[in-house]
This record gives sequence, C-alpha cells and structure tokens, in this order.
Amino acid sequence: MRTRKAAFIIAAMCLLVLSLSACTFKSKDPVIASLGRAMSVQRYSVSGFGDSTDYGIYTFPGAKPEDSEYFKPVTAESKNELLGYIDNFENWVNVTREDDNNTLFENYHFSRADIDESDYLYISDRDGEAIGEGVYSKYDSYNVYFFGSQTTTLYYFHNNI
Repeated sequence: MRTRKAAFIIAAMCLLVLSLSACTFKSKDPVIASLGRAMSVQRYSVSGFGDSTDYGIYTFPGAKPEDSEYFKPVTAESKNELLGYIDNFENWVNVTREDDNNTLFENYHFSRADIDESDYLYISDRDGEAIGEGVYSKYDSYNVYFFGSQTTTLYYFHNNI
C-alpha cells in the first residue's frame, strides 16, 4: 500500500512539473529567446504575397534584458526612433485592418506613455541586421523589440510591406 501511495505521489509530482514546463514558450527568434521563456504569448499577423505585419506581446517575469546581447536601454534619442517605427506600424495596422477581419486591428494595444528610460529596445531589419547596416531602408522591413521593464513585457512589431 505504501509503495503504491509513494508511486502515486511521484507520478503526480512529475505530471505537475511537466504541466508547468509546458506553460512557457521558448521562441526560435534569437532576440526573443535571449530573454528566456515567456510565460504568456499573444501573436497577431496579417500577411499576403510575401508581405507581413506582425505584432506580439510576450510576458517574461524575471527577465533581464540588460544581460542580452541585443537590448540597449532606451534613451531620448532611441525613444524618438521607436516612436517613428510605432507611427509607421500603426499606419500599417490601419491599412491592413480589413485584410485580417480586424483581428490585428482589434488586438493591437500599445501605450506610448509607458516608454521610459528604464526600458530596453532593439531594432533590426528583415535579415537581423541593425538598421542602416543592411540592404533595406528604414521602414522597408523591420523588427522592433521593445521591453517594458515595469511590466516585464516584450512588444514585438514587424513589418515588411
């Protein structure tokens, strides 16, 4: 009887560990993966003919973007740069709203008021090159990764239209 009870407890503990580990998400994107495993993920996309507009919200409790090789602290200059990309991205969200049955449009929410110098940012082009170092112009094809330190949330903005 004791052996069965012990086996049952061990099996229940293993099941609990497996179910908790299944609740996290490890991205294949090296920038996102540099923050570890996300506890929650929301992703929305509109695409067609090789073009896409993508938006993601990833929650990383305990993440340390300062330890990532990609992320740099937000400065006044980089905040202005980020806001330019957000303007461009929001324009494409509005333009493509009918192409995705409003899914991206209805689920897009980002507060510019939440950006401050305790946050982190990384911007690259489609090929993963820093903007200006690759073959693409500034708004041709970009990946913007904004990490809000207060909420430990990564916002991902991608556009290549």
